[in-house]
Amino acid sequence: MQRLLLLTLLGILTIGPATAGAQTGSSDRPALRIATGTVTSVSASSLALDRHGTQMTFDILRSTRFVGRGHARDLLLRIPEPSPFPRLLKYGDEVRVTYRTAGRILEAVEVRQLARASQ
Repeated sequence: MQRLLLLTLLGILTIGPATAGAQTGSSDRPALRIATGTVTSVSASSLALDRHGTQMTFDILRSTRFVGRGHARDLLLRIPEPSPFPRLLKYGDEVRVTYRTAGRILEAVEVRQLARASQ
């Protein structure tokens, strides 16, 4: 009986702090940020924006999503290989980039085309 009580108490002390830590919602991943600006250059691996006179360059990853009117019936488009970003975005397009920082690197999580450049 004493052994069962000791094992139960040990289980509560072991599991309790683990579940309490899981409920805090803390994460090692950096918070997402948003930047809106005008496309100045785009390639398969990067996207550069002019944001109120400040140049921002984002890395485009395989997991980067693209959302834009007229593309994939206005649904979310997961980017396959090779990256179609140079085909989808042009100089002067207005975009909103959701990104996270990894050291000094800005990694694009989602690129949303707000308006196409006037022709």
